[in-house]
Amino acid sequence: MHLYTAKVMKELFFSADTLTQHFFKYQHRFHTNTFVQHCLVFLMLWFDPISAEKIVQAGCIVLLPVSIWCCLTAVQRENRFLFVLSLPFAFNYLFFMGFYNFCLGLAFLFFAAAVWLHGERRGCLTNRRLIVLL
Repeated sequence: MHLYTAKVMKELFFSADTLTQHFFKYQHRFHTNTFVQHCLVFLMLWFDPISAEKIVQAGCIVLLPVSIWCCLTAVQRENRFLFVLSLPFAFNYLFFMGFYNFCLGLAFLFFAAAVWLHGERRGCLTNRRLIVLL
């Protein structure tokens, strides 16, 4: 489903006068669950669709432990090795069912928590603005 939607979006964005444009119209509104499709459209400019999806899957798998490592580092530097315990959670049920937006959102949650915890320690207002962007 992700690949088909991304292929249609790619044809709508980058192809001139195709049959797809007669049947589909892109709505320029922000939808929360289209982040992965936009990433796939971007990746499909250079890679074939299967490779683009594999890159997104690799990103989902790698970003969760890295974000938990950042969060643990913000809490206490000595305990950052505990991110190894999060590795089995990268391969969760929702990942295998194709909910890549949820998996990336979970990783961004821990990145935002790390930025917040790091900013609380320093009392910095700039980090609060960065959290709003995340």
